[in-house]
Amino acid sequence: MVVKVGKHEVELYDTIEKLPIVRFHRYQKMMLLDAGLGGDLAAFDSKLERARHYILSGDKDNASKELENLRLSVYFIQNGITPRHRAFAALVRRVDGREFAEIGDAETDEILALLSDAPADEMDGGLSDVKKKITDEISLYFPALFNDGVEKEYYDLLKRRTEKLLDGIIQGVEDPEADAEDLTIKVLLYVKPKLYTGSEGLDVQYDKRFETLCLILGEQLGIDAKTKTVAEFYNAFEYLQSRAKKQKARK
Repeated sequence: MVVKVGKHEVELYDTIEKLPIVRFHRYQKMMLLDAGLGGDLAAFDSKLERARHYILSGDKDNASKELENLRLSVYFIQNGITPRHRAFAALVRRVDGREFAEIGDAETDEILALLSDAPADEMDGGLSDVKKKITDEISLYFPALFNDGVEKEYYDLLKRRTEKLLDGIIQGVEDPEADAEDLTIKVLLYVKPKLYTGSEGLDVQYDKRFETLCLILGEQLGIDAKTKTVAEFYNAFEYLQSRAKKQKARK
């Protein structure tokens, strides 16, 4: 997929048949950081509001986690780090014809520097389009691995809140937002905060699980898992799962 970002022509990996697994892993990790920490004032405001509600409800543990994450969000904002844009960079194959074969921190910084003169919403739009295409593909081909019941439940809750607000407006409720406040708080606090610091941080554990899975696929199937595309990687993983089940059934 080729998109225009400002004055630049950007070619993106947009199919699991071609997207390298190491890029997909980096993309997923950056999206994880974006969801948990963010890197803009909207994320800061959301985290502050979540922490306030946890404090009011007496949930000291989650309030403490949210405040710790808030500190990291401030660090990201101060240093111009936007995980969502770094996720976009992970999917970039070429910028104005120049190919980026690798996608480490240096390449990510270089890509974002090249696109720094472009409106941020154009990058966000490109990411949104590719994200939907990749999510649809991977859910179709590997439903057992990627159909997220938790996400569906969250969007059902979001739908209920929207319907409540619309009903209030139609019925002439004086303050529809106040009428839907319970659902608003449930949506706001639906995903419990995770820690992103130290050796047990979610991002560190995410990297460790990926490395472990690559080692297992290498040992069991004799492949270099990190050179595979997303489709090849998860086909190998499903094959290994199936083989293990058959071996267990024969015992």
